[in-house]
Amino acid sequence: MSTDRTIDLDGLKLSQKTLIRVDGGRQRVVRTGDTGPTVVLLHGYADSWRSFEGMVAPLSAEFRLILPDQRGHGDSDPGESYSVGDFVADAVLVIEALAAAQVALLGHSLGGIVAQRIAAARPDLVSHVILIGTAPSAAGHADIQSLADQLDGYKTEVPAEVIAEFQTGTAFTPLPAPRLATILEESAKLSLGAWQGTAHALVDDPGPVPNRIEQPTLVFWGERDNIFDAGSQEALAQVLVNATHVHIPDVGHAPNWEVPAAVATEIATFLRAP
Repeated sequence: MSTDRTIDLDGLKLSQKTLIRVDGGRQRVVRTGDTGPTVVLLHGYADSWRSFEGMVAPLSAEFRLILPDQRGHGDSDPGESYSVGDFVADAVLVIEALAAAQVALLGHSLGGIVAQRIAAARPDLVSHVILIGTAPSAAGHADIQSLADQLDGYKTEVPAEVIAEFQTGTAFTPLPAPRLATILEESAKLSLGAWQGTAHALVDDPGPVPNRIEQPTLVFWGERDNIFDAGSQEALAQVLVNATHVHIPDVGHAPNWEVPAAVATEIATFLRAP
């Protein structure tokens, strides 16, 4: 593990580290915040740690944040494979290497599926769970299967217009131009293999889907989410033993993009509770 560089995010200094995954690939991890409990933030499909950029400043004032780029995403190396289990193993490595105690584990979309698997299988690592725009599993998801089929038709890379259509289509409220530009730039870092492999891993996911997650859990869902709908939220409710559900009107699949300050406020309140 080595320190690579310091990132300046609007005057906030973030350190970037490199971990070596079990398959030998490098995993980039951004850290910030000097006090309080640790929160590990797992981004969604075709995103990077910068998916949480609007939440970093308010949360880092009272929490230590660990933000990995998942395999094949952001500045992490491609993976040999992209199963949900691979993403789980990578995140466990990050927690065990960089956290001194149990963490609050936050996941958006794909990251939320990963977070649930870790919370169920390794409760020794996870004190709280925060889920944003997710479901217990994306297995058999018709729209993601359609995307996977489309991606299989490309030979070298995903066209920029397809990336833009995919990402803008997940937000209900148009994003500020700088934020959208960052999201598209990060999505363009994925190789074609990462796009294809992760999409197929999601729809072919064999589980195991958790039966029960015991930790206190905070669930965000944008009521205009066109990927994980109300039925997905009902499925989540069946596996979460101690959950608070926050439904946000006129917000789409990524509340962390569309209303990051409001999401950060809810998270801080949740984590402060005794």
